[in-house]
Amino acid sequence: MQNYVLQNNIQDNIRFLRFIDRIDQLALMKHSQAIIQPSLFVGWSTVVEDAKAMNQSLILSDIRVHREQINRNVDFFEPENAKQLAQILENYKPKSEISDYKTNITKFGETFRNILEQI
Repeated sequence: MQNYVLQNNIQDNIRFLRFIDRIDQLALMKHSQAIIQPSLFVGWSTVVEDAKAMNQSLILSDIRVHREQINRNVDFFEPENAKQLAQILENYKPKSEISDYKTNITKFGETFRNILEQI
């Protein structure tokens, strides 16, 4: 990846951060215009959950688990379509829909408790 950056003379636009402390990671996410998760496959993504908890906009690869995980404040792109992602980034405007994530957590907890009570 670093060779690609050098060969294409884009080093002024790219920063390789390596390991980022959790506190710093959350601060970067909070102050970003959007969080990008370009995964080809992933389990339930904590990045998506963190972004949802911060009411942050997301740009996600269009894979089933991402569609299951979120449907607000999100733009999807085909996982192997770099041009489509580039178009989203070029014309990007953060989403402004406010989600009440705490209410979703409470509803999930109540549903889970009800399921356990039926066992």
